Amino acid sequence: MPKIKIYIEIEDETMEDVIDVLKKQPTLLKETRTSICKDIFEDILENIYNTYKTVQKTEKSSPCDPSDISLSHFIEKNNCPVHRILLHQQKSTGLKYELTHLKVHQQFVGNLCGYYAMFYIKESIKMIKSQDPSEYFNLLNPAQFWLFHFRATKFLQKYAQDMKFDQTKYPWTPKDLQFGDLERAFVDPLLYRFPEMRNVVESTSSMDIKIFNYQFQFKRFTNSYIQLQAMQTHIDKVRLSKEKNKHYLTFFMLGVTNHWAMFCAHKFNDRLEFWFMDSRNRDYLLWSQTDAEKFYNEESERRKKDGRKELNSFQIWVNTNNVLDFQISLKLLVGCFLGNTTLYQYSAESGYEIIRKEFTDGLVMHGLEYPKSLKEFQQKLAQLHNESYQTLFQHLKQFVSAYGQSIYELITIPEKFKHLSDPTIEDLRLLIAVAKAIATDKRNVVPNNLMSWFKANVLSLKF
Repeated sequence: MPKIKIYIEIEDETMEDVIDVLKKQPTLLKETRTSICKDIFEDILENIYNTYKTVQKTEKSSPCDPSDISLSHFIEKNNCPVHRILLHQQKSTGLKYELTHLKVHQQFVGNLCGYYAMFYIKESIKMIKSQDPSEYFNLLNPAQFWLFHFRATKFLQKYAQDMKFDQTKYPWTPKDLQFGDLERAFVDPLLYRFPEMRNVVESTSSMDIKIFNYQFQFKRFTNSYIQLQAMQTHIDKVRLSKEKNKHYLTFFMLGVTNHWAMFCAHKFNDRLEFWFMDSRNRDYLLWSQTDAEKFYNEESERRKKDGRKELNSFQIWVNTNNVLDFQISLKLLVGCFLGNTTLYQYSAESGYEIIRKEFTDGLVMHGLEYPKSLKEFQQKLAQLHNESYQTLFQHLKQFVSAYGQSIYELITIPEKFKHLSDPTIEDLRLLIAVAKAIATDKRNVVPNNLMSWFKANVLSLKF
């Protein structure tokens, strides 16, 4: 990478003059320079200027021990802007708790969201560990972010060499590491081996610090059961703790659909705060699906006008689901810390919802609504012409092939079944009864190994 030196003569110029000179440097205006590089550099210069204009030096206060200083103190002290505050009610007590969606430094480079999320975690822990509200909070400081990103990618390059990974293949090539996404494989090395993070995330006698890699897409977890168990065990530990004058800081690297963000739960004595930071800086936590689709369709039009590539229908669909998945994830995590639900329950319930949706869609293709009772369905099934029934039966075989084993496990594995709510269990009984009605209809006369397995292992289950 070429090095560029800029020489500026400063006599009695003001900071405004210096910034103006820097922005007019020819090196920034060459056509060979990418717009991203100009955006990054100008972003840093703008921050230098704003800091110069607004930050006043304050005398640091001495840390207190024990102290109950939380993120809210630093946010108030540094005038950090807020997108929105949402209230969540604890079912057992009726008490309400705040989830604060903070504004942070705006992401300009499209694929660096993971590094932003980790940067927010680092800075948040540093602030709370300092227990000094006069510390400067770097959430809006691009210079500090780019320094962090530079050091993190340099570390990953050395880590790849030390671990003898194949650096000719993604994601471990030097180019991928320097300019690419923060991949899931990078999270643990950065958290627990990268010195800049490792030294920050260590717990102390007065602070219990935990960071989890949370993975979620299209309304369901992609974490393993063991990972969910580790998260839920820690959440329960924090929720039930009565220990006084101890900070419980729980962070989640939220890998949701196609984007990274950060969620933090901070408990100290009887106080419990929730924070959400997303480098896109969009106030979307109350958006409906229609709102999200409208936004991304308009974004596609903006791209077209700017001469950039439009979003296709698949990208709009994925981004819309990303908005909904973040809303689900935040409500779920807050609910877990308040004791309203568990990750296990959501995992089991969402698994069933996917099964039910696929079954419902198959019925709709044949003009059949999901029934309220078995008797209602049997009447409609009897009215189907033989050809329509055969087509419906073929769809049932496809459904069984895709979800038969999942239904069996949902019922027979205690770790899954015990987390289903009573209404879900009743609906599951109805689904199996409807499937049984299709499978055992007198028009089904052709032997089929798949359906024989389904009848023996699923339709015969008693629960």
